[in-house]
Amino acid sequence: MIVGLESPSGKTILQGAGARRLAALAGLDDLTEAFWCVNLRQPGADGSDDESQAEVILDYAEARGIRRLILLGREVAGAFGVRYPSFEFAEPWNGRGGVRAASIPHPSGRNRFWNDPARTDYAARFMRRVAATS
Repeated sequence: MIVGLESPSGKTILQGAGARRLAALAGLDDLTEAFWCVNLRQPGADGSDDESQAEVILDYAEARGIRRLILLGREVAGAFGVRYPSFEFAEPWNGRGGVRAASIPHPSGRNRFWNDPARTDYAARFMRRVAATS
């Protein structure tokens, strides 16, 4: 499962250049080929309840047997208490044993992480490995 934030333009993680970037990194035409995708915040939310939303997402993942979350960006990683960026799966902040989370930089064009080809290659290897086992 991929957890992101709605963009300032109102696009969800399944829309726009960020979604295309993640799909390409994972070797997919579309993220939904291998991942459930959800937003941490509802449209218009200010982020004050991010940790409780993280709990809802963890409950959802557990109920569906989803064992790995990819968290997009610093704010989402913070809501789950996961080191940013980690590129490795660790238990979320609440210690739930069945669901693990990894964080990666948000795929927006505003994030400078993606300007470095070596970093992009590293992220692609991570995403392809996860997509292949999802």
